[in-house]
Parts: sequence; C-alpha cells; structure tokens
Amino acid sequence: FGGDYDVLATVALPTNRTGRSAGAGAAHELVLGEGEWFWRVAVSPDGHLVAANRGTVVELWDLRARKLLWTAPTNTHMGYLAFTPKGDALVGAWITGGGVLKSWNLDGSVRSETPLPAGLAYDVSSNGETIGIASGYKAYITASDGHIVATLQSRGGALEHVAVQPQGELVAIGT
Repeated sequence: FGGDYDVLATVALPTNRTGRSAGAGAAHELVLGEGEWFWRVAVSPDGHLVAANRGTVVELWDLRARKLLWTAPTNTHMGYLAFTPKGDALVGAWITGGGVLKSWNLDGSVRSETPLPAGLAYDVSSNGETIGIASGYKAYITASDGHIVATLQSRGGALEHVAVQPQGELVAIGT
C-alpha cells in the first residue's frame, strides 16, 4: 500500500464513482489516495467504513458515500490499526515520536489513550478480541477496545516478539 501505487479499497457498491449503475453485486474501487504512502488500512466488520493511516493522520471514510468522515493526528505512522469486532471503535498503536495505544469512537472522539515505551511488536487474535503489544520490557494485553487487560514484565532483555493464540486465551512473549 503506497509508494508510487494508487491505494484502493475494493468493495461491493451499487454504483461506480461516476454514479452510473454497474449491476447488482459488482465490485468497484474507491481511491483513497493516489501516489501517497499509507501505513495501515482497516475495513469495518460490516464493510461500510475504512480507516487509513496516511502519513501522520488516521482517516475514517464512509465507503458507501465515498466521503471522509474525520481525521485525527497520530504524530507518525502506525504499527497497528483495526476496528473492534463489533465495529464500534477503531484501535491504533504507534511508537515513533512517543508510543501510544489509542482508540477512537466512530464520531472521532478519543475513547482511550495509553502511553507506550519505545520498541513495539504486536499480534492480534484471529477473532480480533485480544491484542498483544510488546514494548520495552513489558507486554500489554488489551481488549479490542484498547483497554489494557494485563501487563507482563520481562525477566530478561527487552521484548522483541509477542504472539496471541487465535482464540485470544494465550499470549507468548520473547526477547
């Protein structure tokens, strides 16, 4: 996603960009940015919204209306961006320029914000409900809404790896 390439989110829409009908179930492209670098892109569970980390902002788009709903500053590119499983919030994490785990409500208001130390590895359970973030000598286990459920401390060196079991019930960390 990015560089010299167009960044596209392809979804099934009833009409194309010119407003002409393209037939039932046809997929059309929505160009979010041409020739711009996107670090992360996430699609909501219902497929109606797309979030994109472009440069130093996160954007929320309505795919049906092809309309930008809001932007929020991130200070840097994100290492993680996803919707909650219910699709009621957006969760992102970044480390450059002051690490942060942040979640936004769909209206753009901040739901939660947690500072993170430098260094970041992350993994997400396949059901999307558990996020593991390794940062410095600690690992943070969060719920999909961005709230920290548990903090694990390394007994050795700085953590470089985190893995979350598909059901989100087991987390492994490593130096």
